[in-house]
Amino acid sequence: MSPPPKVGSTPQAPLADLSDEALMMHVRTGREAAFELLVDRHQDALHAFLLRLSGSRDDALEVAQEALLTLWRKADRFDHTRGKLRTWLFQLARNALIDRQRRQQPGTVQTDPSENAAVSEIAAASEMAHREGRATSDRDPLDTLKALLGALPERQREALALCYLQGFSQRDCAAIMGISVTALESLLARGRATLKQGLGER
Repeated sequence: MSPPPKVGSTPQAPLADLSDEALMMHVRTGREAAFELLVDRHQDALHAFLLRLSGSRDDALEVAQEALLTLWRKADRFDHTRGKLRTWLFQLARNALIDRQRRQQPGTVQTDPSENAAVSEIAAASEMAHREGRATSDRDPLDTLKALLGALPERQREALALCYLQGFSQRDCAAIMGISVTALESLLARGRATLKQGLGER
Protein backbone atom coordinates (compact mmCIF):
# COMPACT_ATOMS: atom_id res chain seq x y z
CA MET A 1 0.00 0.00 0.00
CA SER A 2 1.40 3.37 -0.98
CA PRO A 3 1.79 6.06 1.73
CA PRO A 4 -0.82 8.83 1.94
CA PRO A 5 -0.01 11.95 -0.07
CA LYS A 6 1.66 14.82 1.75
CA VAL A 7 -0.08 18.14 2.29
CA GLY A 8 -0.37 19.98 -1.00
CA SER A 9 1.11 17.11 -3.02
CA THR A 10 -2.00 16.61 -5.20
CA PRO A 11 -2.14 19.73 -7.38
CA GLN A 12 -4.46 17.94 -9.80
CA ALA A 13 -7.24 18.04 -7.18
CA PRO A 14 -9.66 21.00 -7.41
CA LEU A 15 -8.60 23.78 -5.06
CA ALA A 16 -12.04 23.87 -3.45
CA ASP A 17 -11.54 20.29 -2.26
CA LEU A 18 -8.30 21.06 -0.44
CA SER A 19 -7.93 21.74 3.27
CA ASP A 20 -6.89 25.15 4.53
CA GLU A 21 -3.40 23.86 5.19
CA ALA A 22 -3.08 22.43 1.68
CA LEU A 23 -4.33 25.70 0.18
CA MET A 24 -1.60 27.53 2.05
CA MET A 25 0.98 25.53 0.11
CA HIS A 26 -0.42 27.16 -3.01
CA VAL A 27 -0.63 30.60 -1.40
CA ARG A 28 3.08 30.36 -0.67
CA THR A 29 3.72 30.10 -4.41
CA GLY A 30 1.61 33.19 -5.04
CA ARG A 31 -1.51 31.46 -6.32
CA GLU A 32 -4.25 34.03 -5.85
CA ALA A 33 -7.11 31.57 -6.42
CA ALA A 34 -6.05 29.62 -3.32
CA PHE A 35 -5.93 32.81 -1.28
CA GLU A 36 -9.38 33.85 -2.49
CA LEU A 37 -10.79 30.53 -1.35
CA LEU A 38 -9.33 31.03 2.12
CA VAL A 39 -10.84 34.51 2.25
CA ASP A 40 -14.25 33.11 1.29
CA ARG A 41 -14.00 30.43 3.96
CA HIS A 42 -12.97 32.61 6.87
CA GLN A 43 -13.72 36.30 6.40
CA ASP A 44 -17.30 36.20 7.75
CA ALA A 45 -16.39 34.34 10.95
CA LEU A 46 -13.32 36.52 11.40
CA HIS A 47 -15.37 39.70 11.02
CA ALA A 48 -18.02 38.47 13.46
CA PHE A 49 -15.38 37.64 16.08
CA LEU A 50 -13.67 41.02 15.74
CA LEU A 51 -17.01 42.82 15.88
CA ARG A 52 -17.81 41.16 19.21
CA LEU A 53 -14.46 42.23 20.59
CA SER A 54 -14.32 45.78 19.26
CA GLY A 55 -17.98 46.80 19.00
CA SER A 56 -17.03 48.70 15.83
CA ARG A 57 -18.02 47.48 12.39
CA ASP A 58 -15.36 49.66 10.76
CA ASP A 59 -12.60 48.38 13.05
CA ALA A 60 -13.75 44.77 12.61
CA LEU A 61 -13.80 45.07 8.82
CA GLU A 62 -10.42 46.79 8.56
CA VAL A 63 -8.68 44.44 11.00
CA ALA A 64 -10.14 41.36 9.29
CA GLN A 65 -8.79 42.63 5.97
CA GLU A 66 -5.44 43.39 7.58
CA ALA A 67 -5.19 39.86 9.00
CA LEU A 68 -6.06 38.29 5.65
CA LEU A 69 -3.48 40.43 3.86
CA THR A 70 -0.90 39.36 6.44
CA LEU A 71 -1.80 35.76 5.65
CA TRP A 72 -1.09 36.46 1.97
CA ARG A 73 2.11 38.45 2.48
CA LYS A 74 3.60 36.23 5.17
CA ALA A 75 2.33 32.84 4.09
CA ASP A 76 5.79 31.36 4.53
CA ARG A 77 5.52 31.94 8.28
CA PHE A 78 2.66 29.48 8.65
CA ASP A 79 3.76 26.07 9.95
CA HIS A 80 1.02 23.44 9.62
CA THR A 81 2.87 21.16 12.05
CA ARG A 82 2.24 23.64 14.87
CA GLY A 83 -1.50 24.08 14.41
CA LYS A 84 -4.41 24.80 12.12
CA LEU A 85 -4.49 27.73 9.73
CA ARG A 86 -7.77 28.95 11.24
CA THR A 87 -6.15 29.22 14.66
CA TRP A 88 -3.19 31.16 13.25
CA LEU A 89 -5.48 33.48 11.31
CA PHE A 90 -7.59 34.35 14.36
CA GLN A 91 -4.40 34.90 16.35
CA LEU A 92 -3.18 37.34 13.68
CA ALA A 93 -6.51 39.15 13.77
CA ARG A 94 -6.66 39.38 17.56
CA ASN A 95 -3.14 40.78 17.76
CA ALA A 96 -3.87 43.27 14.99
CA LEU A 97 -6.98 44.48 16.83
CA ILE A 98 -5.03 44.95 20.07
CA ASP A 99 -2.37 46.94 18.20
CA ARG A 100 -5.03 49.07 16.54
CA GLN A 101 -6.74 49.85 19.85
CA ARG A 102 -3.42 50.84 21.39
CA ARG A 103 -2.73 53.21 18.50
CA GLN A 104 -6.18 54.75 18.85
CA GLN A 105 -5.67 55.31 22.58
CA PRO A 106 -1.93 55.95 23.07
CA GLY A 107 -0.67 55.95 26.61
CA THR A 108 -3.74 54.22 28.02
CA VAL A 109 -4.16 50.74 29.38
CA GLN A 110 -7.41 49.04 28.51
CA THR A 111 -9.01 47.35 31.48
CA ASP A 112 -12.00 45.10 31.80
CA PRO A 113 -15.15 46.36 33.50
CA SER A 114 -15.77 44.88 36.92
CA GLU A 115 -17.70 41.65 37.10
CA ASN A 116 -20.33 43.33 39.28
CA ALA A 117 -20.94 45.91 36.56
CA ALA A 118 -21.23 43.15 33.99
CA VAL A 119 -23.79 41.33 36.11
CA SER A 120 -25.86 44.51 36.45
CA GLU A 121 -25.83 45.12 32.69
CA ILE A 122 -26.86 41.55 31.93
CA ALA A 123 -29.64 41.67 34.50
CA ALA A 124 -30.92 44.93 33.02
CA ALA A 125 -30.90 43.50 29.50
CA SER A 126 -32.76 40.42 30.67
CA GLU A 127 -35.37 42.51 32.50
CA MET A 128 -35.91 44.70 29.43
CA ALA A 129 -36.44 41.64 27.28
CA HIS A 130 -39.10 40.36 29.67
CA ARG A 131 -40.89 43.72 29.75
CA GLU A 132 -41.01 43.82 25.97
CA GLY A 133 -42.50 40.35 25.85
CA ARG A 134 -39.29 38.83 24.56
CA ALA A 135 -38.26 36.76 27.55
CA THR A 136 -34.65 35.74 27.34
CA SER A 137 -35.54 32.13 28.06
CA ASP A 138 -37.84 32.11 25.02
CA ARG A 139 -35.14 33.26 22.64
CA ASP A 140 -32.76 31.07 20.70
CA PRO A 141 -29.94 30.09 23.09
CA LEU A 142 -27.26 31.12 20.61
CA ASP A 143 -28.88 34.53 20.06
CA THR A 144 -29.15 35.01 23.81
CA LEU A 145 -25.48 34.20 24.32
CA LYS A 146 -24.44 36.62 21.58
CA ALA A 147 -26.53 39.41 23.09
CA LEU A 148 -25.25 38.93 26.63
CA LEU A 149 -21.59 38.49 25.74
CA GLY A 150 -21.27 42.22 25.14
CA ALA A 151 -21.74 42.99 28.84
CA LEU A 152 -19.01 40.66 30.03
CA PRO A 153 -15.43 41.67 30.90
CA GLU A 154 -13.41 41.66 27.70
CA ARG A 155 -11.27 38.58 28.24
CA GLN A 156 -14.23 36.50 29.44
CA ARG A 157 -16.21 37.60 26.40
CA GLU A 158 -13.32 36.71 24.11
CA ALA A 159 -12.88 33.25 25.64
CA LEU A 160 -16.58 32.43 25.43
CA ALA A 161 -16.85 33.74 21.87
CA LEU A 162 -13.89 31.67 20.66
CA CYS A 163 -14.95 28.44 22.35
CA TYR A 164 -18.73 28.53 22.02
CA LEU A 165 -19.47 30.76 19.03
CA GLN A 166 -16.44 30.12 16.82
CA GLY A 167 -16.11 26.47 17.86
CA PHE A 168 -12.43 26.41 18.73
CA SER A 169 -11.08 23.74 21.05
CA GLN A 170 -9.79 24.96 24.41
CA ARG A 171 -6.24 24.33 23.26
CA ASP A 172 -6.68 26.43 20.12
CA CYS A 173 -8.55 29.13 22.01
CA ALA A 174 -5.72 29.38 24.54
CA ALA A 175 -3.19 29.62 21.71
CA ILE A 176 -5.11 32.47 20.08
CA MET A 177 -5.31 34.39 23.36
CA GLY A 178 -1.72 33.63 24.30
CA ILE A 179 -2.60 32.05 27.64
CA SER A 180 -2.48 28.60 29.23
CA VAL A 181 -5.39 26.19 29.01
CA THR A 182 -5.74 26.48 32.79
CA ALA A 183 -6.10 30.26 32.56
CA LEU A 184 -8.63 29.82 29.76
CA GLU A 185 -10.69 27.40 31.82
CA SER A 186 -10.78 29.98 34.62
CA LEU A 187 -12.02 32.68 32.23
CA LEU A 188 -14.70 30.36 30.86
CA ALA A 189 -15.89 29.39 34.33
CA ARG A 190 -16.09 33.01 35.48
CA GLY A 191 -17.84 34.04 32.29
CA ARG A 192 -20.46 31.33 32.60
CA ALA A 193 -21.00 32.16 36.26
CA THR A 194 -21.45 35.85 35.47
CA LEU A 195 -24.00 35.08 32.75
CA LYS A 196 -25.96 32.79 35.05
CA GLN A 197 -25.92 35.34 37.85
CA GLY A 198 -27.11 38.09 35.55
CA LEU A 199 -29.98 35.93 34.36
CA GLY A 200 -30.93 35.09 37.91
CA GLU A 201 -30.13 31.39 37.49
CA ARG A 202 -29.28 29.29 40.51
